[in-house]
Amino acid sequence: MRKYIIAFLLILLIFGLVGQAFALDLPEPVGYVNDFAKILPSSMEKELETKISNYEKKTSVEIAVVTVKSLKGLEIEEYSIKLAEKWKVGKKGKDNGIIFLIAPKERKMRIEVGYGLEGDMPDLKAKDIIDDVGPYFKQGDFPEGITLGVNSIIKTLGTETWDEREERIKQERIEQEKAREAMTRTAIIFGIVFLVLVFIGLIITAVYFLIIRPIVNFFRERAELNERKESAYISVDNIEEEIKEIEDMIKTKPKEIDLKKDLPQEYKVKIINLIVDATKKLRHVKTIFNPLPDLVDTDIDAAQSDIKSCQSSLSEAAENIDQVNSLIIKFEEYKRVAPIVIVEVETELVNVGKKFESLKKQGYRFNFGFLKAKKDITQTKGLLKDLNDKSKEGKINPKNIYDQTEQILLKLRERTALIEESLRSESDVNTNIPKIRQRIIEISGKELPNALKVLSQLQKENPQNPVKDLMDVERGNSLLVSAGNILRDAEKENSMEIQRFTEAASKIRKVKNLVEHVESVISGVYNRQAEIDQAKQEAPQLVNQLKKVFKKAERECNDSDVGSSAKSKLEEAESKFEEVQEASSSSSINWLAFIALVTAAIVLAKKAFSEAQSDIEDAEKRRRRQRRSSSYSSSWSSSGSSSSSSSSSSFGGGSFGGGGASGGW
Repeated sequence: MRKYIIAFLLILLIFGLVGQAFALDLPEPVGYVNDFAKILPSSMEKELETKISNYEKKTSVEIAVVTVKSLKGLEIEEYSIKLAEKWKVGKKGKDNGIIFLIAPKERKMRIEVGYGLEGDMPDLKAKDIIDDVGPYFKQGDFPEGITLGVNSIIKTLGTETWDEREERIKQERIEQEKAREAMTRTAIIFGIVFLVLVFIGLIITAVYFLIIRPIVNFFRERAELNERKESAYISVDNIEEEIKEIEDMIKTKPKEIDLKKDLPQEYKVKIINLIVDATKKLRHVKTIFNPLPDLVDTDIDAAQSDIKSCQSSLSEAAENIDQVNSLIIKFEEYKRVAPIVIVEVETELVNVGKKFESLKKQGYRFNFGFLKAKKDITQTKGLLKDLNDKSKEGKINPKNIYDQTEQILLKLRERTALIEESLRSESDVNTNIPKIRQRIIEISGKELPNALKVLSQLQKENPQNPVKDLMDVERGNSLLVSAGNILRDAEKENSMEIQRFTEAASKIRKVKNLVEHVESVISGVYNRQAEIDQAKQEAPQLVNQLKKVFKKAERECNDSDVGSSAKSKLEEAESKFEEVQEASSSSSINWLAFIALVTAAIVLAKKAFSEAQSDIEDAEKRRRRQRRSSSYSSSWSSSGSSSSSSSSSSFGGGSFGGGGASGGW
């Protein structure tokens, strides 16, 4: 077993030596300001060294400004944390170091924050400083940018000594502890009060359910029983009164019917059936009602059920009596209105007769149905006479007279409306024919030839354009010829010789549709010309936009963190870009298709850029989590295997855990 352990330790030692052999060659610190990239004037370097040294003496915070010639293929975050692990900026046990790293070649910078300062220099604040410095670096003003960065770091951390800082943190912790203790005491007091209230509530609840509630329920049930009985007695009295009222009505109705000798037999049969049914319901009510007063005192539930049954039956009986009254009233109303309606029809017939004669004289051959209506109304007047004949009383129903008269009037008005519609159609056709004929002449003589010229010119400029529009315009001539033929047919049918006015109006509508179709085709040609002209104007601007977006996406997709999806979209955008370049160099360009192609390429490039940005941000977050999780083991390994590096460092042995912010310019 001991042999295996020794072998395992030897393997670990070998891997440790190999790791050291291939370790990253990081520079050694030369002070607080380490300008390995040679971008600072010596005077500025000394000034910053003095400022940071004085700041360290007062606060014990160590700030290392580092410029490097290259990141040696690493991301700036990885390079920065390795440099922090080697140099150990900050005091041991306090971890109060900050590294301000600038890589001009890669155009990147980072502020790495030690554990002990993460509370005073959060990542967002470090990012703000990076953003403030970026514009100076972009202009090449590194001295001013680095000075601003150092001043901003010092301003953010403050000038209090480390002991003052620790005292402040200690006081804050004491205050927090006191606040927690106060909250705990308050919670205990509230808990005790709550338990007391719960106990009192339980006692009150027990007293209510065991003593008060049974007593209240007893008296409430007695009161409800008395109320129910009182209500039942009132209902019994009301039922008794309703029985008497309905009995009186049933007795008087047959006498009232006998007095109406002219009431038709069918009305009498309906009325008798209703009265018989009401009598049966009243007899049923009396059977239930007799024992009802005594039942109220002995069984209130049964009494209330019987009361409801009596009330329902009485309501149905009263409804039957109301129907009897309604039948008599309707009979009288029809008897009164029937003569009035007949007079109205006769007046209408006189007016129609005059119109019929007038149109007949003008040569119109309309069939008014006038003679048929005149015959029907004569028969109806005979029925009205029979209604008033005493020898025929009870045989004629005035409702039938009213209905027949209304039907005659309705048919007469429908026929008159059709004739008026025909006359309107004749007038409309006569008005529209000259206008439409003139419009056909204008289109065929001027507008259609002009449209053909425009389309032919567009066809010459772009032979790849579809010829559908040209075919539509050429077909317009034949459509106009058809419209002219239909127009002549409509003119004939609208004449007094043929008098097919409705059919003529239908043909006029068809001609209008043909003319409107040709107009829309001509309008489409000019719209196409306008679209192509607009495409010509927009094309250069869109192509420039495509170039900018594509370069931006290409630069972002070159990052090693970008996934295959973004790169695939970039390849598609590049393919479209090549098609755009090939199309733009052609002698004849289909401008509408060209605009669509450029737009598609822009969309793909934007998607590639967006996905690439997302991939880079996700990778950065993953690395940050990994650095935080591995920082403790990395620090231990570094201190155990690189004692010589530690001893050569001029810093105090601080630790870092990946806090801070990065940026570029």
